[in-house]
Amino acid sequence: MKDKNYANKFKVLLATIKELDKENPGLEKIMHENISIRFSLNEETDRGCALLAVSFLEQSIEKCLSNKLIGSKNHKKLLFDFNGPLGNFSNKLSISYSVGLIDKVEFEELQKIRQIRNLFAHSYEPITFESNEISKRVNLLKLKPRKSAKTNRSIFISTVFYLLGIFQGLESKEKEFELIKKVSETDMEKFRDVIEELEK
Repeated sequence: MKDKNYANKFKVLLATIKELDKENPGLEKIMHENISIRFSLNEETDRGCALLAVSFLEQSIEKCLSNKLIGSKNHKKLLFDFNGPLGNFSNKLSISYSVGLIDKVEFEELQKIRQIRNLFAHSYEPITFESNEISKRVNLLKLKPRKSAKTNRSIFISTVFYLLGIFQGLESKEKEFELIKKVSETDMEKFRDVIEELEK
């Protein structure tokens, strides 16, 4: 019975993806990538989940910034180099906000996610999403899922998933930043609800 329920939810998910792709061509590919990323996060330890999630976000942000910023390929490579001005996640977030790639709420959410990642990365003690310091920061997230995410870990993953979807939407159509951003936010909210139902 459980397998049949899972199969039905998966059919609904695929139908939702196809429907959204009709309205916004290119979203199907992005959403399939998102599903793969989300399920890979589910396989990780709490520490691995936090580190990998931010790595995916950082890669996506860098692609969007690279599309928006001018200069040769070599110039951009120097900007994003480890010792370059955009070599770390914090600087990428600051410039993303300054050039209008993300709004204030998204910037603040990404800063909270960065802080959660840093707590996991720099702790010598065993640490989980239920640890006091992590739990406090997860509870500050504003883009919390509306439906099924109940644990700190599932709230964190869902928030990352939502933000990643926005960046992937921007990346696919960088010449239409504001229009695609608005469309992506609505679509990713619907899509996130379907995925969370599937994970039950």
